[in-house]
This record gives sequence, structure tokens and C-alpha cells, in this order.
Amino acid sequence: MASYYFPYVKGSMENVDLDKDGVKETLTLKFQNRVGSGSASVDIEVYVDGVNYTDKASIKIADEAARPVKPGMYVTSYYGDEVQVMVNHGGKIGAGKHQVNLKLRVDWETYETTVEDETK
Repeated sequence: MASYYFPYVKGSMENVDLDKDGVKETLTLKFQNRVGSGSASVDIEVYVDGVNYTDKASIKIADEAARPVKPGMYVTSYYGDEVQVMVNHGGKIGAGKHQVNLKLRVDWETYETTVEDETK
């Protein structure tokens, strides 16, 4: 399915130091829900520069607390919600241009988007 259903918020890719230890260990980027409103069990896969980081990824939907990505995770989102994807890479992803591939699967559909941007 085309990426316009789950578009990337241009310029939102950032490498941050969430644990305040001096190492930027988390890549964050934002998307917007253009699929619709509702709840579903979803499977999410996250790849950065071709490396599978799904087991090190979390998502934050609108004002909810961030949650680790798990197979079949139950999510609720409303049309227009901002969805932040966070990848804890342990300092392995440096500054510069990166490609992120995100796949979201629900029973009836798969949404996939590939983003290429430069970290702030």
C-alpha cells in the first residue's frame, strides 16, 4: 500500500540521547496516520539502512506513553494522529543520511513506507 496512508513528517528524523549518558542511542522519526481511526492488532517491522531493528523499536501514538514494538500489538489511533517511531541502536547509527523502512500489517492490509532523510 502506498506511503501516503502513513506519510513521514519530513525533517523529523533525529538522533537523540534519551538516557542522558552522552551517547545518541535512539533514532526517532514521526509519521502521520492517514489510514483512519480505530483499533487493531498490528505487526510492525522497522529496518534502518537494511538492518532489522524491530526488536529494539518502540512507538508513541499521539499523547500515549511509548511502548515497545511486539508481534500482534494492540493499538488505537485516530486519523491525523502523529506516530513517533523510536529505534534504540545503542550508538551504532551516526549522523548523516539514513533509510528507514517501516511495515505495518493488520489482518486485511499491509502498509509500507520507505523514508530517506538526514538526522538532525
